[in-house]
Amino acid sequence: MEEKKYPKILVGGPVTEFKLGPMPQFVANLKKFSYPNMTVVFTDNSPTDSLREAMKPFKSNFPLHIIPTNYRAYVRERLVEGRNLLRAIMLKQKDLSAFELSPEYEKVVRELQKEDFDYFFSLEQDVLPPTDVLEKLLAWNKDIVQGVYFNQKRDEQTNTTKIIPMAWTWGDPEIKEVEFLRDMTMDHLIPSRLQQIAASGVGCVLMKKEVLANMRENVYENVTKDKMDELINSCRGGDVAIETTPDGTTITTRGFRYIPGKYACDDMFFSLDSTAAGYEIFMDSYIWCQHFHQQWDLEQVGER
Repeated sequence: MEEKKYPKILVGGPVTEFKLGPMPQFVANLKKFSYPNMTVVFTDNSPTDSLREAMKPFKSNFPLHIIPTNYRAYVRERLVEGRNLLRAIMLKQKDLSAFELSPEYEKVVRELQKEDFDYFFSLEQDVLPPTDVLEKLLAWNKDIVQGVYFNQKRDEQTNTTKIIPMAWTWGDPEIKEVEFLRDMTMDHLIPSRLQQIAASGVGCVLMKKEVLANMRENVYENVTKDKMDELINSCRGGDVAIETTPDGTTITTRGFRYIPGKYACDDMFFSLDSTAAGYEIFMDSYIWCQHFHQQWDLEQVGER
C-alpha cells in the first residue's frame, strides 16, 4: 500500500524530565513504530531543558519535534496546556497567545499547522504499546479507540494493591449513566475483543480530528473575579470565551480541561466531554501495553 493511502497521524503528548527513567525504553519502542505516515510532537513542561538535551541524539525515520511549554505549579495545568497545544496544531488554531511560546517555537507550531492531520494518537511517555498499534487501532475505524495499559490501585481497607486497566465502565451497562462509573478489571479484558467503554485514559488512545473540534462546550455563568483565572487556567490554551454583561461574567471553554477542587485529571473530563458531544469510546483488548506505573515523587512533580 502506498504511503499516501495512510491517514496522517499526529502522535504525541506532554513529557517531563521527572519521568526520564523510562525514556530509553520509550524511545527504543517509538523508533520501531511501523506506521509510515506519522509526525511525533511532544510538549515538554519540564523546569529545565534536560529532557530536550537528552533527546538530541535520537534519530528517527519520522518527523519529531519537542516543543517546550511553561513549567506550571500544578501537574494538571501542565498536562492540559500540553495537550491543548497539540489540539491547537491539529485544528490550526490561530490564537496561540495563551501558550506563551517563544518566537522560535511558535514558528515550529505554525509549520506543523500546515499539515492536514486526520487523527491524533495520544501517547504518554511511560506507556509502551505494540509497535504496530496505529495500524491495529485504525483498522477498527472508530472515532475514539484505546489500547490497554494498566495502573496500580491501593485498597486501604484490605491493605492490598491491585492492577487495573486504565479504563472505566458503567455501574449499570444497561443504563450507561456517566456519573456512575466503576473501574474495569482484568475480567473485562478476556476474551480479547473490541468493546465500548465509558471512559478511557489518554496514554494510548487514537481519535479522529473531529473529536477534538467537537468536544462539549462547558459554560460557567456568574463567574466571580476570584474564580476567573482559576477557570481559564483549568483549560489553559483551549478555546476560552469570556462574555461580560450587566448580569455577570460567563466563561465558555472547550478543549482538554480539569475541574479545580476535583482530583480527576483531564483524561476523565476528555471522556465525559467527548461522550456528551455524541461520541462513543472503545477499547481493543487485543492490544496490551507496558506501563511504568510507579508513583512519581510529588515533591518534584508538583501538586495535582
